[in-house]
Amino acid sequence: MERGSVIKEGSDVLIYLKKGKNWVVKVGEGKRLHTHLGYLDLGALIGKKYGSQITSSKGHILWALPPATRDYVEKSRRETQIIYPK
Repeated sequence: MERGSVIKEGSDVLIYLKKGKNWVVKVGEGKRLHTHLGYLDLGALIGKKYGSQITSSKGHILWALPPATRDYVEKSRRETQIIYPK
């Protein structure tokens, strides 16, 4: 995905606020992302271009960007590892 391409139903989007504060979400009609900045209507992103600004319910500005492989790795769920005694 390139910056400037159109966001579609089911697309993954990186919602970016600042370094360390971002979310990888799947866009869908009727879905919302609830944050400390208010909520975002993810259905409203359908048809917009990557790189667009979006506004939360409390008036904060965030950006809808295409996620990179690094974003998926950082946001993936990690299972615990069993460490046995010697």
